[in-house]
Amino acid sequence: MKKPLLFFATISLSALMLVSINSNKNGGSYIKNAWSEISYKEDSVLFKPFANCWEDDWITSGLAKFEYSNYFKSIDNNRTNLWNIVHVEIISGNLNTYWPYNPQACHNKDDGFLKHPVFDLSDRMNFSNSFEIRKEVFELFGTYGPESYFPLVNIYGEDSVAKTEDGWVTIYPPRDVFWYADFDIIKYRILEDVVINKSEKEKKRVIKAIAPVVYDRDYQTGDIVGDKVLFWMNFEDLKPILAENFYIDQTSGKVTSYLDYFSKRMFKAIVTKEENFKVSKRE
Repeated sequence: MKKPLLFFATISLSALMLVSINSNKNGGSYIKNAWSEISYKEDSVLFKPFANCWEDDWITSGLAKFEYSNYFKSIDNNRTNLWNIVHVEIISGNLNTYWPYNPQACHNKDDGFLKHPVFDLSDRMNFSNSFEIRKEVFELFGTYGPESYFPLVNIYGEDSVAKTEDGWVTIYPPRDVFWYADFDIIKYRILEDVVINKSEKEKKRVIKAIAPVVYDRDYQTGDIVGDKVLFWMNFEDLKPILAENFYIDQTSGKVTSYLDYFSKRMFKAIVTKEENFKVSKRE
C-alpha cells in the first residue's frame, strides 16, 4: 500500500503546484533571470578610448610597494572608459564589489546575485592602504606573471634556501605583478530581471548587476584557456557614478551619460543564458 500512497501524494503535489502557477499567471507578472554580454567586438562604447595611464610604473609595482597617490593621480585623469571609471571608485573604497564565487568554497559560483561582498566599506583598512587586503583580493584586479625557473642566489652564487617547518626550501624570485588594464577587458556580463506578463510576453528588463570579463590564461605559458568574470558590481550602487560620467556617441556626436547608455538600453548585447520563472509578482 505504500507505493500507491506515495504515487498519489506525488500527483497531488504536482497538481497543487500547477494550480498555484496558473493562479499566479492569471494574477500578475513573472520575473526570470537573464544573463547577457556586451562584447568589445559588438559594442565598443564601454571599452574605448584606451588610456595611457596603464603604462605608468605603478602598473607593475609589487603589492607591498603600491603607492596610492601615484595611482590615483595617474588614473583619475584618464576616466575614458567604464573600467577606468569604476576602478578608481573601487580602489578608493567608494564602491563595493562582489566575488564571482563563494570565497569559502570557490567551486560554488555566484552569477551576479551579490551574496559575497569583497570589502567591508566601513572598515578603515581597505585596498588602498592595506598590503594584506591587496594581497588577498589582487586576483580581482590583476594577475601574476609566471613563476621563475631560476632560484635566487646568495652572495656566494649558491641557490638561496630557507628553513621551514617542513625542512629546507629553495627561494625563488617573487612573481611579477600586472594590473588588469582597460585593454584587458574583453566584455561585460549583465544579470537582469526580465518581467513577463500573464500573456507570456516580455514586459521590461531591469539590470541588477554588471561584471567585467577578461581572458583566462595559463599562468605559465600565457595561452588563452577561456574567459573569467573578475567581480560583480551592484547596478544600484553604480548609478550615481554612471550618471556623472559621459561619452561621445560616435554616430550622432551627442554627449551621453553612461547611466543613459544602460537605463535606455542603448547597448548591443547577446543573451547567453536565461532561467525559468523564479519569482511571481502581483500587480
